[in-house]
Amino acid sequence: MRSIMFTSFIFCLFIFFCQNIYSEENPCLKEVKDLPPIEGIPNLFQFCNGEPVKTIQDWQKRREELKAILSYYEYGHLPPPPKIKKSELIVEEQFYDGKGIYKEYAVFYGPPDFKLDVMLFLPITAKDKPNPVILFIPKFWKENDDNKDIAKKCIDRGYALCLYDKSVLDDDTGNREQMIYKLYPDCDWGSLGVWGWGALRVLDFLETIPEVNTKQLTLTGHSRRGKASLWASANDERIPLVIPQSSGTGGCGSYRIVGEGAETLEAITTDVAPYWFIPRLKDFIGKEDRLPFDQHFLKALIAPRGQFSRESLGDLWANPFGTQLMHECTVPIYKFLGVHENIGIHFREGGHALQPSDWDVVLDFSDYYFFKKNPPEGLNVLPFKDTPKPSWAHNF
Repeated sequence: MRSIMFTSFIFCLFIFFCQNIYSEENPCLKEVKDLPPIEGIPNLFQFCNGEPVKTIQDWQKRREELKAILSYYEYGHLPPPPKIKKSELIVEEQFYDGKGIYKEYAVFYGPPDFKLDVMLFLPITAKDKPNPVILFIPKFWKENDDNKDIAKKCIDRGYALCLYDKSVLDDDTGNREQMIYKLYPDCDWGSLGVWGWGALRVLDFLETIPEVNTKQLTLTGHSRRGKASLWASANDERIPLVIPQSSGTGGCGSYRIVGEGAETLEAITTDVAPYWFIPRLKDFIGKEDRLPFDQHFLKALIAPRGQFSRESLGDLWANPFGTQLMHECTVPIYKFLGVHENIGIHFREGGHALQPSDWDVVLDFSDYYFFKKNPPEGLNVLPFKDTPKPSWAHNF
């Protein structure tokens, strides 16, 4: 009983803080009508009060501004993590001709109380030494045999693969009567926040598993799951490497610079899935120049940790042109922090759907980042030569 009361008290404090930090005294957070138009791409290196970022200490303060801006206008806020009450091993069996072990867990959290189902594919070598791990937010759960093929690729490269059933938290229908929204009724998050927060709760569990090394963890997802992976990584510095795949609008793609055939802010916040975000984002329809951010703010929150954007040239809806621009606008903060090698982008031919070769690239960059192996072929080859270069980025 004391634990429940204490957790409720902490959550109430969290909600109070979130509601009161966004007052008129905060120069970063204003109503849309009070925001001035911004010419070009918003400056990463300028505080909301106009002062420049000059030092690493300045950047840490500026980073808090970026997070507050994205929470207020785009994604909402994540609630505090509940504790793991217990986990139950439901299935354990040999996998992939004895090269791997498949384990399935039921993980119980609380308070508030809920359960996540987690799948873990381990190389047989994990018995002797913790293995690096790919944490994947999947489109489908057990009904997708592709997950087993992905697991085989990971095992062949010495990686574990972990997946969780995100639909238990949010089934992607926009229904606010689902369990998670009732458990956290005062939280203003949308589906992207829920899915990303779920991945972080799986990370909590993985930290208890001796067969995996969470210091060598790659968080990845495709499309809307790529968006959720980015926001999760922006909120938790335990994620050493994130690889969003074809994340598009609301992920790595620009809201301001929209290539031919690309999804717009209006489309994603009206026809496609407004419930992925918080309602305030759609107030910028037709007023994109008043956005006090673009998606390089999201990407910059991950610095200096690793990030690698995997894109497709034929996936016009995901805005490959605007995605390259956001990458180019994020590189300066990595250079400022002295870790320019920790950020990468990769384009391939083809459309939106995941291909088996995409996982080779994910594993190649993970090997490059964690083990200093050769980078993926085509790393940082930029196909668009006419992206606008903001003046503030020329200094780096």
